[in-house]
Amino acid sequence: MDRARSLSLSRSSLATRRGICSHRRHAVWRTACVLGLVASVGCSLSIGIDGNEPVTMDAWMPLLVSSPLRKPVVIDGSLDDWPIRTGNSAGDFVLVGRRGRQGNGLAARQTQAFVLHDSDNLYIAFRCFEPNPAGVISLNDNRLRYEQLMLVAEDAVEILLDPGASAKGVEDLHHMVIKPNGVTIMRRGIACQPPLGKVEPWPAAVTVATSHSVDQWTAEIAIPLKSLGEAATQRLWRVNFARFSTQGGESSSWVPNARHFYDPRNLGTMILPPP
Repeated sequence: MDRARSLSLSRSSLATRRGICSHRRHAVWRTACVLGLVASVGCSLSIGIDGNEPVTMDAWMPLLVSSPLRKPVVIDGSLDDWPIRTGNSAGDFVLVGRRGRQGNGLAARQTQAFVLHDSDNLYIAFRCFEPNPAGVISLNDNRLRYEQLMLVAEDAVEILLDPGASAKGVEDLHHMVIKPNGVTIMRRGIACQPPLGKVEPWPAAVTVATSHSVDQWTAEIAIPLKSLGEAATQRLWRVNFARFSTQGGESSSWVPNARHFYDPRNLGTMILPPP
């Protein structure tokens, strides 16, 4: 099902940088203009694709713009072949809830997420900074353990996808969890305790690889767009990325959330320009 390998990974040539995921409206405006999008200083977004009449809709901050690819990246756990593009990275993960939060609420163990796509796949990568790699915990099973709607007991990253921004409830979301050892769990809905709604299988021939180095672990994922249904053809998505680190007990998220990040209304926005 999933392909995961543990590799010796040096620091990637991908620059450490903040995406346009911060709430700086001028950054969102600048990126939108580069792409031919028009975003007001509020959260209204007008998109004209392929010369069609612009459609105006609500936009959920923060904002990511996936970068179209002409040549697929290699899913091997190394991010050296990932192109640096404006707006395709998410950083500044903040702690979920109030536990351990100080100052600006940023997690001590920071995370970066990157997005790319082509006509067949959505590519997502994580760089999880970790000063003590030996303390990372990942169990070789498909179980997920939750406390107060947050993952616990082992390190992991989470992906929430709402292609077409049409989810009406938690059960409509595509949820993926990747452990540092490459074990991947995928479902439609959230199989946490207490339950948040109906949970169904999400059959998808994903490709996953993980790597470890002296100060970080990475995960690289290719998700077939066809596994996400017809909504995957839409240009506007809602997404979020999260991480749980056992060292320090940190649960962090790209989109700031006061309680939990499984509510579709709490997701950020991702735009997929035509490949």
